Amino acid sequence: EALRFGRNIVKPEFLAEQKPSSLESVAKMSIISAKGILDVDVAVEAFRSITIGRVTEALDELECRKMAGMAPEVAWNSIAVRLVAAAESYARHFVVKTFVQGVERAQLSAGGARILQSLCRLYAAFWIRENSGDFLRYSGFDRTDLLEVDRCVE
Repeated sequence: EALRFGRNIVKPEFLAEQKPSSLESVAKMSIISAKGILDVDVAVEAFRSITIGRVTEALDELECRKMAGMAPEVAWNSIAVRLVAAAESYARHFVVKTFVQGVERAQLSAGGARILQSLCRLYAAFWIRENSGDFLRYSGFDRTDLLEVDRCVE
């Protein structure tokens, strides 16, 4: 199931919707510095960046294999692990984004909203720690950012 979904997220129309502009990248970096690494908006953007990075790498690898003479169906099968990783990244992005949107839309007391935002930050921090290499590679995080996540969680 994850592989089938992975094949769907490498379609050009998906990437066109997801690719950040250079202005968005600059805005993301200012959001990180202004709000802090565990702000929910920063987490949503970071998970999105990972998905885009993984999908882009899978497509690049697919093209390289096809250009090297590999049959298209064999090339698709050879990048299955990359596609599953991209699908998992997308699922984490979707969960964090949907959670944040749900909290924003819900009519909650200030205390209730704070609790749910804290829960979302905890979920994001768990995945940041579990997949720190992805955050370093794709989202613009650095070692200092990961240390801040550790300090916030411990």
